[in-house]
Amino acid sequence: MRGGVGQGTTFGMTDKPPRPAPITRPGPADPAVLNWGTVTLLRGPLSRIAGFAAWHLSLGAARVTLYLDDPDPAQIAYLDHPRVTLIPCTPQFWAGLDRPRPDAHQRRQALVATDAYRDSAGLNWLAHIDMDEFLLPETSVAETLAAAPPDLGALVMNPAEQLAGPPPERFKLAPRHVGKTKSLLPRLYPTFGQYLRGGFISHLEGKLFARTGIERFRLGIHGASYRGHPIENRTRTTGIWLGHAHAPDWDTFQRHMGYRLTKGSYRNPQAGGLPFSQLLDMLAQEGALRAFYDEVCSATPHLVAALQAEGMLITRPLDLPAKIADSFGPLPKDAQ
Repeated sequence: MRGGVGQGTTFGMTDKPPRPAPITRPGPADPAVLNWGTVTLLRGPLSRIAGFAAWHLSLGAARVTLYLDDPDPAQIAYLDHPRVTLIPCTPQFWAGLDRPRPDAHQRRQALVATDAYRDSAGLNWLAHIDMDEFLLPETSVAETLAAAPPDLGALVMNPAEQLAGPPPERFKLAPRHVGKTKSLLPRLYPTFGQYLRGGFISHLEGKLFARTGIERFRLGIHGASYRGHPIENRTRTTGIWLGHAHAPDWDTFQRHMGYRLTKGSYRNPQAGGLPFSQLLDMLAQEGALRAFYDEVCSATPHLVAALQAEGMLITRPLDLPAKIADSFGPLPKDAQ
């Protein structure tokens, strides 16, 4: 059973004096009174937004802050909940930040995350995550956060990439995050493992849970900074995994590929320095893209058994329709 705060590695330049972010209010060490929340910039079908919010409400989030990149009055009306904060990103919103709306989605994410952090009164910890990411605690989110050392500014949650298949949802881990080496990747993914970092098609960096109340603190996508420098007093945890529904089905993989190739994560190199975009182009030209998806992204019996044997599989039923109904009531009939 994985749980608690992992020893992990602190981050920062080893050849410079440490500059940890000062913790002036560490917050409670009692999980029963600790408050945590999430912040997300999102747009998409109501069913996906509601599922994301409902899951984190079910885990005990004191506040789920949703910045709506494409505000829809019907979505806003449905998502009304005492623990959900809805912020429409209108021209007036961006004017209030004294800056024009950035064209880059990643830049907008960082700006709204920092905005939420500065308005995090009542929260002890805040996680900046995406709409397709789901916290997967080993015990509870509050227990892991409460166990963090009082001088720690942030916890890094390692990703767990969702596999395509019927419920219960299954998430695979990267070798490095369970103390193994990349040498086992060809056994897990015989054809394509050598081309992938950790066997993933999405990020391996994970996301942060940041302790609130730090002055001159900015949240990014995979990290955070204090006084303009990456926060140094942070460590990785195995108490909370970041379930990433990056390509949970073939249609989603295809639908988002164009954006990810031109503006998203698929532009980055993968294993061996081969750009992932180049690999996907080659596979598409050879008609092998579906074979790639089936081997790397699908919960086939072979892959599930192999991951389980290596301690690299998390099985967690999300049951999002039930959680949506519990938090918000029945979805409208025309909701996707």
